Amino acid sequence: MKKILIAIFLCSILIFTCIPTLQALQPIFKKPGENNNEVFSNCYIVSSGDITFTFQLTDFRIGLQRELILYWPIIFNEPDVEVAIYAKKGGEVLWQNNVDEDQWVLHLIGFRGIYNNDGSTMENLRANLDGKAACILIEMEGK
Repeated sequence: MKKILIAIFLCSILIFTCIPTLQALQPIFKKPGENNNEVFSNCYIVSSGDITFTFQLTDFRIGLQRELILYWPIIFNEPDVEVAIYAKKGGEVLWQNNVDEDQWVLHLIGFRGIYNNDGSTMENLRANLDGKAACILIEMEGK
């Protein structure tokens, strides 16, 4: 138990030092014409769609259906993807996917909420997310 608490403490220190760094880099990500990366902090995400298998850094159960995911780069495969990022649950829409094809990556940091893979098949892995995130970085590939 002591080792788990130490690991959680070290991971939280890592996250709390990465978030200010990502926020400091936000103006770099928004230079016009260079790339379309976007960073959001302390936000709410609702998403559903087919993804390419990627790793997850920790996956802790909190209660019956709640998850804590420290870091997860999610590669969404368009066109059957719906992602919306809100300032708070049911609040102002900060970002909504409008990509029609290709792949794009959503780096999910410090997610607390409901995660399941309902609708997955042997050919397609599907991720359904509904919860708060400490930080989200959206990286458009090939744009």
